[in-house]
Amino acid sequence: MTFSRRRLLQFAAVAAAGGGLALAAPACAQPGSYLSRSQAAKLRVQIAAIPPDTRAEFAHRYQAWRKTWDSPAIAVLSDSAAVRRSDEFAALIALGAPILPLLIEKIARPAEFLALQAYEALKPEWPTTIDRNGERVFESEQAKARRAVRDWFAP
Repeated sequence: MTFSRRRLLQFAAVAAAGGGLALAAPACAQPGSYLSRSQAAKLRVQIAAIPPDTRAEFAHRYQAWRKTWDSPAIAVLSDSAAVRRSDEFAALIALGAPILPLLIEKIARPAEFLALQAYEALKPEWPTTIDRNGERVFESEQAKARRAVRDWFAP
């Protein structure tokens, strides 16, 4: 477990004052994840139901696609949909809807928010924008990723 500098200083100050400090366990199942513990458990069950060869192929194709995100042709663009413009993306999407739980696992990690592009391609009925009182609400890609994870587990 890593501590932020601020948390470490708080811990040291309380310890120096002779008090005890019980650090709370993170609310998420993994550090740096949008998943709660119960959501992570449900997702593990969903992923376990995917055939092992499909999971392995997903891992291979996702990693190949992930490498394209840093290519100069994509990285210089401020359009997050630019990551869709590659053969690696097409190969990943070709695996179809069975990989959706695997994508949710990726999207739940803040650094992997661009995986949302694959999720949106495979689940076109998912609302990519939201409206409040008849007006479109701007969401960052990270906020949309959190919403996708939340929606995945919604009844």
